[in-house]
Amino acid sequence: MGAWDSGWTIARSPRALVDVQSVNPKRATPIWKTAWAQVFRSAADTVFPTAQECSFCQQPLNGDTRTGLCRHCLTDLDLERQGLNQCMTCGKYIDAEATTVPNNAPNIASNVAPNNAPNIASNVAPNNAPNIASNVAPNNAPNITPNNASTTAINGNECSDCLRQKPLFAAAWNIGPYRGLLRQSLHDLKYQGQRAKAEPLGRLMATILWRNVPNATWTQPWGDWQQAHLIPIPVHPQKLQTRNYNQALLLAQAISAETGLLVNDRLGRRSDTEAQAHLTRQQRMENLRGQFYVLPGASAPTAIIVDDIYTTGATVAEATRVLRQAGYVRVVVLTAAAGIGY
Repeated sequence: MGAWDSGWTIARSPRALVDVQSVNPKRATPIWKTAWAQVFRSAADTVFPTAQECSFCQQPLNGDTRTGLCRHCLTDLDLERQGLNQCMTCGKYIDAEATTVPNNAPNIASNVAPNNAPNIASNVAPNNAPNIASNVAPNNAPNITPNNASTTAINGNECSDCLRQKPLFAAAWNIGPYRGLLRQSLHDLKYQGQRAKAEPLGRLMATILWRNVPNATWTQPWGDWQQAHLIPIPVHPQKLQTRNYNQALLLAQAISAETGLLVNDRLGRRSDTEAQAHLTRQQRMENLRGQFYVLPGASAPTAIIVDDIYTTGATVAEATRVLRQAGYVRVVVLTAAAGIGY
């Protein structure tokens, strides 16, 4: 893509006209029904416009409303990155003052695109591009830095966990650090029953995903991921009974609505695991060993694991292991947030 374009502006993408609630093609909504439903919704919005509010702070939206977030909330998301470096492999955040840059690290400015950025010739997106705006952002757009480059450090940093043991997944990305507005929004989604928070988060996650697509072209904007599966991390069965929904599945469905990628909810989880919150990374790894399984079904070349938060990486590491065994060749990770200093 070249340098990271400022702002979280999102444009409409071609959507796969399928029922993302189900991965069973026999139960998918017929294309003609979905198409007409979209026509009627668009007509109703034109004839009977409704006042729009920010999905995070409920204040009136101003300027570009396609993200579902107001300018203040988008700016706050940008500010949360200040003072933090980011692991180039797993996407976790590290306090900039505590980060030691290796002597042989390349001296590259943070606004230079990473090697895995899609090679798009022009800043203007093609007509069939996914639901992401062009690189030319409005003057008042927040200046958000690349997801795999920190705001204060040069490229090349890795956290101690990734230096100690290279993850099985190929890459991991997120919207930002787990604090401030992002933390509150995820808390509302998980514990306050505010399912609507998944939609704006999913849109931002789709933006991050598209900016890292390998081998994207004008005719194939999703490059190597044309047939990729979005695979949500299953919630613990006891939590599912209490909460009645899986926040990772809601995020995956929101991403699918923006990208047209298929949600494949075939990753299962056993119930005999201890709560993870107060365990160390090693304890989490041991606790999760053998707890995920893959339901029968067709695999794809690429699996995109979707979850709400990346902390120690134990959950996605075990999920990656079983997905690779099930036939997925490449596994990447996409979360709404990542922890700091784990």
